[in-house]
Amino acid sequence: GSTGERSRPFSVRDALMGFFLALKGESVLASINAFEELRRLDRAGEATGVALRSLSDVLNAIMRLNICEAVLSNLSFAFWPDNARAGMALLLAPLGAFRAGGQQDLSPEWLRLYLAWNANFIWPSHYCPDMMCFTMLAMPSLALGPPEQFQYRRAHTLFWVVRSTQITRRMCG
Repeated sequence: GSTGERSRPFSVRDALMGFFLALKGESVLASINAFEELRRLDRAGEATGVALRSLSDVLNAIMRLNICEAVLSNLSFAFWPDNARAGMALLLAPLGAFRAGGQQDLSPEWLRLYLAWNANFIWPSHYCPDMMCFTMLAMPSLALGPPEQFQYRRAHTLFWVVRSTQITRRMCG
């Protein structure tokens, strides 16, 4: 219609992409909320024991969910289905626990595999026609920053990538 809304997706791939973006956006927002709760508890001196372990488990579960979403996308509508194997390796590898300040005991090896896998996953031909998504998720503060800060920085960057992609898709009908 004239409002820029479609009554139905153009294709199954388009419908899957819309679902993927909605799920990714909500899961990344949940991750940001968990980080903010961890920061709040840390300021109050309460980020210890069960509370810290619980938030650490939530953050790692959300990361695994995000990777699982992307693996399913690789297998269903992405242009690079073989990339799903690297995603599976990430799912099987241990993720480090978070400390009270939000830093994660993340191995440099895991981070390098994630960056290589993600670069292939977000390549422009996958779901964005330009390089903005790729450049935002491969920027130096993520790709070259300390592994301890990776998940926090990734969550905030990915949130804006997902939201801008959703807005662009909506505006372009």
